[in-house]
Amino acid sequence: MNKKAAQEQSQTSGHPAVFSVPSFLHGLGGGLIVLGLMGGWMALRVDDTLSRLQESLPSKTAVIERVDAPAPAAPTPVIMPESEEILGLDENLESMEEDETAAPSTLAATGNGLPPAPIEGLYETRPEGQVPMANLQTGQTPFEAYKKPATLIPGQPAIAVIFVGAGLSQKLTDEMIATLPDTVSLSVSPYATKPGVWMDKIRADGHEVWLTLPLQNDTYPDPDPGPQTILSAASLEQNQARLMQLLASGAGYAGVVSMGDHNITADNTAMEPLFQQLFGRGLAFADGRIDRPFFARTMAVENSYPYTQANIWLGDDISTQALAARLAEIERFAQGSGHAVVFATPTPATIKAVAQWSATLGERGLQLAPLSSVITQ
Repeated sequence: MNKKAAQEQSQTSGHPAVFSVPSFLHGLGGGLIVLGLMGGWMALRVDDTLSRLQESLPSKTAVIERVDAPAPAAPTPVIMPESEEILGLDENLESMEEDETAAPSTLAATGNGLPPAPIEGLYETRPEGQVPMANLQTGQTPFEAYKKPATLIPGQPAIAVIFVGAGLSQKLTDEMIATLPDTVSLSVSPYATKPGVWMDKIRADGHEVWLTLPLQNDTYPDPDPGPQTILSAASLEQNQARLMQLLASGAGYAGVVSMGDHNITADNTAMEPLFQQLFGRGLAFADGRIDRPFFARTMAVENSYPYTQANIWLGDDISTQALAARLAEIERFAQGSGHAVVFATPTPATIKAVAQWSATLGERGLQLAPLSSVITQ
């Protein structure tokens, strides 16, 4: 049977035709020739084709130029707002968190500046920091070493004024340092921002420095005197730990002072070890309470410890007229008793009034003196 007859038989019967190798090779060769011709044509036209494609696409031209980077500029200083004249403890603590400028920035000393502190031999190093203590070999005490030297005029009643709460407001503290005579003493709050640096600055300006001792107040816990408050219900170990933290707040203070609203009375004998600790370290104590006795007074008198008590307060809520009347009262008290101890809360009014009033005391036979000069031992 010939080839044509076989194909007709396959189509008629439905079976596929038999595969032919010569036919396959013949077809493959023809396909390769066609592909070769097409490839050659594309190679000849490639440049023209790419040019047309480039023109049909949207494009932007960017010029890249090397530029040396400039030196980094100096950082712009961040100037924080000054703290407000705040007198409540809660607001003071809030002010300290928000107002980093409450810390002193300069330590410019005046001609009457007190020596730098601490003095070698008058402190011990504890986990809380440097805590003042008496020198057992020489007998020198922090009170004697850090008080402001003063020579009182015989026959003239002395008035000692101490402003409490220094360091809580930069504005008010700077105003006290710049405005008040250096015979006015300042007590730094342990809750101030960097109380030790404030103490250095105040001493450099010639003022005698004291440390405020937070004691439980009449209305505790509202307002709260703060986390380092000495509490009548706390254990001796707790109060001693707080006392060491307080005493490590800074250096160069002659003693500690209390606020006028504390409720530690003569009956709180559980406090005796704490005040024995204070007196034993050679520090003085000035009680801010004026209306009732304090057991520390008896302890001080019996052992010749340096102690005094406030006679009059210049509060923060006093009017201009009442302030003038209170200053006149201070003069009468000093003339009748030989001296007066005045505690004052810093406000623009009290600072200005004391500065102006103290400048005229000599005309009335009175003298302004550091707090330590009226301390009894």
